[in-house]
Amino acid sequence: LAELVGLSFAFKKGEAFYIDVTHSGLEKEEVLEKIKPIFADESKTVIAQNLKYDLIMLEKYGIEIKSKLFDTMIAAYLIDPNQKVGMDALSRKYLNYEPISIKTLIGSGKKQLSMADIDAKVVSDYAAEDADVTFQLAQLFKKELESLELQELTYSIEFPLIRVLAHMEMTGAKIDPHLLKELSVVMDAEIQDLEKEIFEKAEEKFNLNSPQQLGLILFEKLKLPSGKKTATGKYSTSEDVLSQLAVKYEIADLILSYRTLSKLKSTYIDALPKLINPNTGRIHSDFNQQIAATGRLSSSNPNLQNIPIRTSRGKEIRKAFVPEAGNVLISADYSQIELRVIADMANDEAMKQAFLDNEDIHSRTAKEIFHLESLDEVTSDHRRKAKEVNFGIPYGVSAYGLASRLGIENSEAKAMIKNYFDRFPGVKTFMGDCVVFAKQNGFAKTLTGRRRPIPDINASNFNIRGFAERTAINSPIQGSAADLIKLAMLKFETEKAKLGLKTKMIMQVHDELVFETPIEEVELAKSIIVNAMESAMSLSVPLKVEAGTGDNWLDAH
Repeated sequence: LAELVGLSFAFKKGEAFYIDVTHSGLEKEEVLEKIKPIFADESKTVIAQNLKYDLIMLEKYGIEIKSKLFDTMIAAYLIDPNQKVGMDALSRKYLNYEPISIKTLIGSGKKQLSMADIDAKVVSDYAAEDADVTFQLAQLFKKELESLELQELTYSIEFPLIRVLAHMEMTGAKIDPHLLKELSVVMDAEIQDLEKEIFEKAEEKFNLNSPQQLGLILFEKLKLPSGKKTATGKYSTSEDVLSQLAVKYEIADLILSYRTLSKLKSTYIDALPKLINPNTGRIHSDFNQQIAATGRLSSSNPNLQNIPIRTSRGKEIRKAFVPEAGNVLISADYSQIELRVIADMANDEAMKQAFLDNEDIHSRTAKEIFHLESLDEVTSDHRRKAKEVNFGIPYGVSAYGLASRLGIENSEAKAMIKNYFDRFPGVKTFMGDCVVFAKQNGFAKTLTGRRRPIPDINASNFNIRGFAERTAINSPIQGSAADLIKLAMLKFETEKAKLGLKTKMIMQVHDELVFETPIEEVELAKSIIVNAMESAMSLSVPLKVEAGTGDNWLDAH
């Protein structure tokens, strides 16, 4: 919804220019026509801080950036994903220079002004300084990326992805507000029923959203075993605490259900319709490259990645995501991507063989750790436990942690972990190697060379060091899986352009990509998508993608 106020440029250190298109009497169209050729030169590089935003703004006004891209925000994130990547923070750190704050210009909160309200001379100083600082940062970051051997990741994955994400954001996703309105009424009734039931069990009414009041009811009135207190000395009613109590006490289970439904209603069901863009009739989530330290994309405004898929109400929300008339949605999901990455990186023969033979990996693990003769002997309970083991052990889950998740004795969990490592020795070696590498180098590394600094890897405090060691193991796995899906997105866009497809990628959620496609293109688009995802990276085990279509996101998944 933003409007163009002006543009600032810098071509060399200490000198910058500002073009005012609001107060200068110049026609916007005239200015834009003049600057169009700057962005059309494919031999040049356009540098910006948060370049995706500029790309979207310019495309809105009919200007396509055909030049190469360099984003100082993304570059800073790749150099050190733990550091602050806002321009002011980067300027202070790398240039030892304090830029004009945006707050001094437009203020903040309810009294915040629009940039269009500010005197052009004041804006000129601010905007030109921005361009100069960004230009100077880019010169430093180019050298730093080279010295850290991050060129391939930067110029072949992250920078090209900026265009893909910009177009994905501009396309947006269509939702059905009427369906959400109906769901809101139904859910309101369910929340009230839960409230009533909780009050009956507590034998009094109280503010369910007050952790303090809830703590007193649960632990003083009802005498439930209290696990821990907060820093202020009050009873903790966190999800962890309630989840442990819910195994034996129904009231804790009811409170968890109440919280889940209340959050779904306020965060998605009631909020999504308000986010519909009046110009496009769609919602346009932000897909962020520079938030998660592992390299995973995150989404915000709204956060599409937190819509739960395992609960019936979460599924109802997915039902509200629909295509335009004449289109359908395609959902393509990687199957057990992180376990396949582990099998490849650990080079564990038994685990690799399971994937090469297209076996169910959780059943195979169950067979191994429970010493069964064949896969036919694996029960659903065996498989459930094996699934927790598969996902938990490579992330450093302890015997106590595994026992808590499965509701079993510590000794049984300990035996399961031992059996796992006996059967998959390559995984144990890989985990040890990850920790040794991090201790020697101070960072973890993915298959594409992405780095994650781990400053606490040699900490003297056992707990701090333990957390750092787990990070050293899971970062290469999660980061490689994140890089893989980014490569798949790029590959699809390349193939789509070659064939001139009208199919558009509209969402990326964890290991899933969602597309909107004309009905007549479905079969071709589906095969292109699956092929792009399955061939995105060459691993020693096959990548497997499941793709479905539907008239809403739930049916497509």
